[in-house]
Amino acid sequence: MTNINKKLSEKLQASISNNHNDNLEELKYKKPINTGIKGLLRRKFIEPNYIAKWKHEEVLRDTTGCITVLLEKPNEFNWLYEILADNQSKDLLIELLAYRMLGYKKVKLGRNNEDYKNYKNSLDEYIKDKNDFISLGNRLLYKYYFKEKDFDLVFYYTKLGVIYDYLLEQYAYKNGRINISVKEGDVVIDAGACWGNSALYFSSKAGVSGKVYSFEFIPNNIALFKKNMELNPKNNSNIKLIDKPLWNVQGEDIYIQDHGPG
Repeated sequence: MTNINKKLSEKLQASISNNHNDNLEELKYKKPINTGIKGLLRRKFIEPNYIAKWKHEEVLRDTTGCITVLLEKPNEFNWLYEILADNQSKDLLIELLAYRMLGYKKVKLGRNNEDYKNYKNSLDEYIKDKNDFISLGNRLLYKYYFKEKDFDLVFYYTKLGVIYDYLLEQYAYKNGRINISVKEGDVVIDAGACWGNSALYFSSKAGVSGKVYSFEFIPNNIALFKKNMELNPKNNSNIKLIDKPLWNVQGEDIYIQDHGPG
């Protein structure tokens, strides 16, 4: 048994009897469930446990396929486990894999703590007008006036996005004395800039002496990106939008169908 198999098995066994009830809402599907191993996985774990309400059938199928790979070929992830440099990173990988396999009622991620709950309950204080929002599919992007920590920004964004990007600061790695984050004067490649919220985060950290190169090529995302930049004239001078996809070779023609942000 490989290291990841052993650790993952231990995590699954320790988590299977859990019944966490303090996470986000459950997702319900009206469409019939297919049969076989994928149907079993969907009935037992994915449908009752998945937390994102906007997930649709295509994403559900992809998630099921990913879990099927985990069950049938767990060694596929052993190379990743072995190249991680520290135990905290390895434990996080095991936690994420177990979470994807068993769902939120069985595995509670480390980020789902009291800080997360408090942030979730405090978001309304950054919204001045509940009628000022942009509707994108099933998502409501409210206009936030965010003045906390190093930030003085106005932007349209999702509630979870504000929590992840600005309050929990998912783009900063902090582990004891290790702090890997954007600092004054840094140059940042924002690969997949979407609506510009990550660009504004990086810009606030890098300052006027830094630079943020934001790659985004989906027209609807670019439109909102530009709107968010217009709302922040003091913070967008060091942001450069490059409206092309980022790839490992130049001159390739890439065709995409816009299903919204990734």
